[in-house]
Amino acid sequence: MRKASRFQKGSGCYECRNCHKKTRSTGRGDNENVGLCERCYDMAGDENMIQDGMMTHEEFAAKWGQQAEV
Repeated sequence: MRKASRFQKGSGCYECRNCHKKTRSTGRGDNENVGLCERCYDMAGDENMIQDGMMTHEEFAAKWGQQAEV
């Protein structure tokens, strides 16, 4: 039996422009404004930290595994 989708049109749901999964507005921050789910938004922040020299590629890989390329 197929589960009914709990995502309804107009309810603050959108498709993440990175992973293409449906997600909803969390009210947590700016991830909705840039069209990313919470996970992809956090991953992008860590990629920024690499560029700023605050995180190494090894630390990123340990945290995110094979889920993203830097």
